[in-house]
Parts: sequence; C-alpha cells; structure tokens
Amino acid sequence: MITQTQDDRQDKMENILAEIRRDFVDDLPNALDAIMTSHREGDMDALFQAVHRLKGAAAVCQFDDITLLSENYCEAIRESHHDQLDECQAQLVMACGQLGI
Repeated sequence: MITQTQDDRQDKMENILAEIRRDFVDDLPNALDAIMTSHREGDMDALFQAVHRLKGAAAVCQFDDITLLSENYCEAIRESHHDQLDECQAQLVMACGQLGI
C-alpha cells in the first residue's frame, strides 16, 4: 500500500494552484475585455457579472489585491456609485497588469 506523505500532498496542492494561476493569467485578457466593454457600454448587469467572476477566480488563485479591488468595484456597481467606476476599473487593470499580461 502506497501512502502519501504530507510533503507529497503539499507539492500536489502547490502544482494545482500553479496551474489554476496560469489559467487565470491566460484568461485575464478576455476577462478584462468583458469588463471594459460592459463598462464602456454602460451595461451594469454585465459589468457586475464580469467583475464578480474575476473576483471569484482571483480569490481561488489567492491574488488578494485583485480580489479586493474587484470587491470594491462590485460594491460601487451595487451601490450605484457611478462616479467611482472609472477609478475602480483603472485600479483593477493596473493590478492585473502587474501579473505580466
């Protein structure tokens, strides 16, 4: 019988997280395009969905800055603080850019 050691399990979890993070970064241009398009078109429902989806994916990947900025963006949309949306988008795009896209 083969048993996994704690180190083996930890290595597998780190490999899975690394793969999920790569997928996140690969999809980031599409996610940001959806956000910017819905923002530009003033489609608040689509914008909220796109930002919320990004927030969830960022949380899974443990990209805390993107998660927090996405939450702030979602809150501005929910609370109809339209005067904050441009700044929220700019901050989010800047944080995503730091991932090397």
